[in-house]
Amino acid sequence: MGVFFYSKAMSKKNDEIIKICEETAVSEGFLPVETVIRGSKNQLIIEVFIDSENPVTIDDCAALSTKINTIFEENAVIDGNYRLDVSSPGTDRPLRYLQQFPKNNGRLFDIEYTENGETKKLSGKLLGVEGSKLKFAVRKEEIELEHGQIIKAIVKISFS
Repeated sequence: MGVFFYSKAMSKKNDEIIKICEETAVSEGFLPVETVIRGSKNQLIIEVFIDSENPVTIDDCAALSTKINTIFEENAVIDGNYRLDVSSPGTDRPLRYLQQFPKNNGRLFDIEYTENGETKKLSGKLLGVEGSKLKFAVRKEEIELEHGQIIKAIVKISFS
């Protein structure tokens, strides 16, 4: 995970690419979760992960991809070949932003968090989000965490 830099010039170019991707996502009402640039100078692969308060559809991803490609082409941002992939983060990626939690209300999570300088884990159902506080049902008790305490939050896949 992350952005790979090839040189100082490439680093500036990557910063420009990331800025365009993130600003375009925001302007279209999406939360830019992560932009990954990999590959080589001659064949870049740009992966843009977006989220929203509502489910992200294939049509959303295609429309955003078209907008980003248009900006890249109009401004001659990338020399050479590149591939742009726009998608939602998927269930295997941790939630990073507070805005991602409300639409997952009622779902099961595996959470890694800090409390009093100690790293702890819990598996529980998200009961709600109030401000920056998240409430989870863990067995027969409720646990409230500040979003800032959370190190990693993965939505568990449920087949019920």
